[in-house]
Amino acid sequence: VEVAGRDRRRCEAIARGDADGFWELLRENGDDLRWCGASPLYTFLRAVPGLRSELLRYEQWNIDEHSVVSFAGLAFSR
Repeated sequence: VEVAGRDRRRCEAIARGDADGFWELLRENGDDLRWCGASPLYTFLRAVPGLRSELLRYEQWNIDEHSVVSFAGLAFSR
């Protein structure tokens, strides 16, 4: 799984304020990336139309050879 690329596609949908596109990306592969906070993020995007964001930073922590945790910082504006 190319986790970083899939994470970035999700962050790009958030940056565009594309709640439906973000949700579709979550549903791909049964949400195998298991983003913590995905539901509140989706709700936030739906509740504040016209919202945009900028990806400030993205990092990954490889816990072991089979696991990775991704971290992203986003700044939101209208």
